[in-house]
Amino acid sequence: MQTYPLRYFKVLLTLFLAAFFYPYFSFSQGSYIPYDRDYYHRIERYEILKGQNNPIFQTGVRPWRRDLLGKFLDSLTSDPVIQSKSDVFNIAYLSQDNWEFISQETPTSKNPFSKT
Repeated sequence: MQTYPLRYFKVLLTLFLAAFFYPYFSFSQGSYIPYDRDYYHRIERYEILKGQNNPIFQTGVRPWRRDLLGKFLDSLTSDPVIQSKSDVFNIAYLSQDNWEFISQETPTSKNPFSKT
């Protein structure tokens, strides 16, 4: 019977602990929109501009889900109430922040980091 040195045992223990605790130390984007006053204000502003209640989600209950916000943003892209440059910019910002749930193509940067 062959015995392994203590060094190999420490390496295996370290790898096991790293694999076990990896999900606890990794971070990702949540499925809900974070509590940011300006973020919610922009979305409520577009609902007011439309002049009717949002049929996709209720704005009185928070937090809002990103997938429902994506559907709402898709409905806003062809809406004629979005006319100012700041509204177009804000919708592009919200769309890029929720790019996983948007059916349209998100705009690319006009000043890319690498011009290759």
